[in-house]
Amino acid sequence: MTALSANVDWGAPGRVDRYEGVLVDPFTLTETGTVELDPGSNLSWSYNTENQLQGSLQLLEGDYRMGGYDQMIRVKHTVTIGQSSYTYTMGTLFVSNLSTRDIFTMRQRS
Repeated sequence: MTALSANVDWGAPGRVDRYEGVLVDPFTLTETGTVELDPGSNLSWSYNTENQLQGSLQLLEGDYRMGGYDQMIRVKHTVTIGQSSYTYTMGTLFVSNLSTRDIFTMRQRS
């Protein structure tokens, strides 16, 4: 796939948006793994505000605790139009609250 350019029609039919959760080591800021985000996650992104990205993430699979300590979560957004795609990082977030719930023996963490 090739990168999108400024002259791409961002509203073209067939556009596909994908969001990815990536675990980040809080000390080195290196990516250490991925987690699957629930489509019910709620994110607000705005360029002209103090907090550009905020929201509530729900994880379907994976655990944000690795190596005995909490990881940060980096949210990436990929836009695909035709054969072209563009990925950018929306933000890297600290996990400030954790709750779990079981639905039909499937554990969800948010």
